[in-house]
Amino acid sequence: MLNWSSHFAPNCHCSAGCALLEHINVSYCDKISKNGIEKLSLGCKKLSAFIGKVCPSINDEAVLYLATNCVNLRTVNLHGCSTITDEAIQRLASNCFQLRYLCVSNCTNLTDLSLISIGHNCHSLVTLEVSGCNQFTDNGFQTLSRYCHDLEKLDLEECVLITDNTLAHLANGCPLLQNLVRVYSLCLSS
Repeated sequence: MLNWSSHFAPNCHCSAGCALLEHINVSYCDKISKNGIEKLSLGCKKLSAFIGKVCPSINDEAVLYLATNCVNLRTVNLHGCSTITDEAIQRLASNCFQLRYLCVSNCTNLTDLSLISIGHNCHSLVTLEVSGCNQFTDNGFQTLSRYCHDLEKLDLEECVLITDNTLAHLANGCPLLQNLVRVYSLCLSS
């Protein structure tokens, strides 16, 4: 695993010499941008885990590079990358269908279109963290539960638009679900 930190030279061309790189963590590196992600994705085709929590410059373009060039991704954490939209998640889901872990918590621009795409394409998904994705509704989770039967862990904290219907869909469609994290109680009926 490579942890990218501020001591790396700004012109480091990691991808040129890292063809075997499988895991990278660039979390909290606020100077990592789509340009670096593009170069990384072009040279690191074996990448299976990308962790980029709270990287404000990771946007749709950066995720599109990963989705296009690193189709073996199984773990993706974009927690707090608040500028990404449905376009990026739809491409990630349609190209990286081996995804087993996905965190898009606090990516507040995402809508049910992301959940629907994940549901239709990522049937091996085991963990999905969507805390703070406040535009997700029962419709998105219905599609997710219809196709993602391997789901074991789901974080729904602050998904304020869901109702009891989401829980019913998950109960019926996700028999392996073991950990349903922090359902915001005001969203559900008493």
